[in-house]
Amino acid sequence: MKLKNTIIWLPALLLIVPVAMALNHYKVKYSISSKGLLYPGQEWVLSRTTEGNLIHSLKDNIHNSISEYTVTEFQRGDFASFSIFEDVFEKGFVEKGDTIGIINSQNERGRQIELLGELERQKKLLSVYSSGERDEEVSIAFESMVLARQEMEAQQQITERNRIMFEKAHISKEEYELSLNEYNTKKQNFLIARSQHQALLSGAKKEQLEYIEAHIAALEKQVNHLNELIEAFTLTSPVKGKIVRQQGVINNNETILRVAATDHYVLIVPVDIYNLPFIRIGQEVLFSLDAESEAYKGSIMGIDNAAQMINGRQKIFVIVLIEYAIDSPGLYPNMMVDVTIPSEPLTIKAYIARLINEVYNN
Repeated sequence: MKLKNTIIWLPALLLIVPVAMALNHYKVKYSISSKGLLYPGQEWVLSRTTEGNLIHSLKDNIHNSISEYTVTEFQRGDFASFSIFEDVFEKGFVEKGDTIGIINSQNERGRQIELLGELERQKKLLSVYSSGERDEEVSIAFESMVLARQEMEAQQQITERNRIMFEKAHISKEEYELSLNEYNTKKQNFLIARSQHQALLSGAKKEQLEYIEAHIAALEKQVNHLNELIEAFTLTSPVKGKIVRQQGVINNNETILRVAATDHYVLIVPVDIYNLPFIRIGQEVLFSLDAESEAYKGSIMGIDNAAQMINGRQKIFVIVLIEYAIDSPGLYPNMMVDVTIPSEPLTIKAYIARLINEVYNN
């Protein structure tokens, strides 16, 4: 009887053993499929606020952060303008360091003229105080002062007339600004001439010389700071890339220019939480426009540590780095692409458990 039972179960045992061995030893390929959003690695945005100030920010899409942020704020009443070079939009592509446009601030330019004039006046004043001048040179200095004052007053009248004409739109802002700069220059010339004349009349003490030297040092620091500020008014692109043209973008500021870096890209891919055991840093990722298109490669460089609900399912975002330029004409920033994440081969047992888990979660 026992022999008979054994003979009956023998075929089943002979079948179960190979199946069990196959489930635990034979392996099959497995990959994770998803959709991903393709972004440039960096994006530089130049925008204008409702108050007229300029904001230029550099976004790092790899780490989802703003790596640089600058605000150029203009004072109330400042005759300021910003001009983008015409060929920027015509060529549609910029190199890193290319000049995009120039800001012209009348207040800062006027301040620069005043500081340079005052610095020159103090230097000449120091030179006069430090030397012993003859009486006849006092007369020459007086005549120079009178001439400088006459030129200043004449230019002041011209500038005032130009101001009225500018307010009535009879002349351009540039013409008025040139007239105002000319007046500031002549005013500084008069102040220098007057200081020289006064210095020749009074002479100087050691304390006066030390005071002038300290004043010159302070003025030089102010001039250097202002020069750096004015130099920053020349805007250059911090990235190499193409100009993004995207209609219908709505934000609090008016976007003037967007430049997307083209030397590397980042792919943001949502993955179901149950797939995380099959994902690791450095793992290869494939993506394409569709099943018929050329596949591009990237590698996982980051995995979020917070879940998000997408279409009622918990997802974790995976960040994929593409460390080369993509020359395909069909790929654009912010485009959705098909993504495949090849996993290491799984045992048949693990593969079946994986399929059951996927069916259950779907």
